[in-house]
Amino acid sequence: MSVIVGLTLIAVLTVGVLFMINGVGLFAPSLRPKVEFDPEVLTGHIARVTAAISAAAAGAVAYTLEGHQHVVAAMSLDGTPIQAGVDVVIERIENGLAFVERWEVVEARI
Repeated sequence: MSVIVGLTLIAVLTVGVLFMINGVGLFAPSLRPKVEFDPEVLTGHIARVTAAISAAAAGAVAYTLEGHQHVVAAMSLDGTPIQAGVDVVIERIENGLAFVERWEVVEARI
């Protein structure tokens, strides 16, 4: 009888632990935030301009994260145009728009 109670207790504790882990998202990956859109992960990430950024209009940048390439609309942080092919650093992302700065400018500060 005590063996059955012990096994039941272990089963209940195991289920409880699984539910707690589920709250972190290990068993529900759809509930976890998508890393490619996480501003904290992307801040400081290096990207390459794929569509020229003008002073008045957004372009696009591509970056690789977790082995996958992503493309996001981008504007220059200081409003200057940036040609395609230039390496930039993502400063922040707001509403799906990356604000970027030329890598040379960032490199000069560090």
